[in-house]
Amino acid sequence: MNEVENLLLAHKPAICNTITAALTGKLNTQRFPTCQPFNFTDKPDQLIVFMVGGATYQEAKEISTTYNTISDNVIIGGTYMHNSRSFLAEVSQVEHTRRQGAANGMSSLEIQ
Repeated sequence: MNEVENLLLAHKPAICNTITAALTGKLNTQRFPTCQPFNFTDKPDQLIVFMVGGATYQEAKEISTTYNTISDNVIIGGTYMHNSRSFLAEVSQVEHTRRQGAANGMSSLEIQ
């Protein structure tokens, strides 16, 4: 821990695990099905990551600095680029929807 000036900067976004698995040919075929036959053990040179619901600036920064090397090229895109305010507003909306659904007898949303 002594090497890290700010403990919050030591966090790696969860998407980094998925990207690392894809770039090393170890992507889980059950969690990431394809429409056409594809050999997940093949290691791609280029990867496009598109995040429906949006990505954060931290995710974009981490992907840009970690995965854009001579041998690998990762591009991130998404439906929205979140800042802290927009991210918390979206989380709040999910909570509101969950409560509203529970009040109407519906099961709660599951977030993974």
